[in-house]
Amino acid sequence: GMEHLLPILAELELTGANFGPTLLASTIRAAMPRTVIHGQLAPFTLRDGSIDQVRAETLRDWEAVGADGGWVATTAGSIPAGTKLDSIRAWMEIVDGLRYGG
Repeated sequence: GMEHLLPILAELELTGANFGPTLLASTIRAAMPRTVIHGQLAPFTLRDGSIDQVRAETLRDWEAVGADGGWVATTAGSIPAGTKLDSIRAWMEIVDGLRYGG
């Protein structure tokens, strides 16, 4: 994992970061309180998981760091080949619901 690098990266005062999906947003926030966190939805959850799994990962990160304004809803890396458009649309609806309280 990359957790051992967080103290070093915090000293560099990074303004944004996108780590792999095994590093939780709450862990990143604890080490890097002013860094904007991009992602943390596991790409393969988006591709292979159920809508409930996508919702659970998205809510986990929103509840951990979303309220402080330093979180951008994206995957931890990419949207992998084979991801269904329906999954991406459902994820967009989940994020819109968080943004607009829907």
